Amino acid sequence: MRQVKWFCAMVACALICAAAVRAEDAPPGGGRSRGGFDPAKMREQMTSRLKEQLAVSDDEWKAIQPKLDDLMKIQGESRASMRGLFGRPGGDKPAEDPNKSEMTKKMEALKALTDSKDADAKAIQEALKGLREEREKSKATLKKAQESLKELLSAKQEAVLVMYGMLE
Repeated sequence: MRQVKWFCAMVACALICAAAVRAEDAPPGGGRSRGGFDPAKMREQMTSRLKEQLAVSDDEWKAIQPKLDDLMKIQGESRASMRGLFGRPGGDKPAEDPNKSEMTKKMEALKALTDSKDADAKAIQEALKGLREEREKSKATLKKAQESLKELLSAKQEAVLVMYGMLE
């Protein structure tokens, strides 16, 4: 059971990350990006599929969707910090983002220190401490968003979102 849960969570993470990476590649104005991939369309399809899987009425969906969107945004931000460390395939670095999360900033600062041959051990420890603190904040925010969403769900709906890796 743990393996199934882990697998489902990884699939959901991969889908969300793929959508986020493709969204970064989208041309200005929101048109289609390379290869005909449309991130907005994919998100719409995923949302539609979730609504169907949750078997909710339109009125129920109006209450659930904003909380689900918030949860997906929080999960995406925590995963985006990792994506920013490795650049894009082909060696391209992503464009500088003025809206970087604190997690991403702390991760990049720590990476810069670990990449440096002359990095001071004390500076690395401080950066590591800052990153760990930010991760704890992020976990608390995520847990709060998950609990807020769970309040609106039936047991079956909660189970569906656990299988999708959106809830613990």
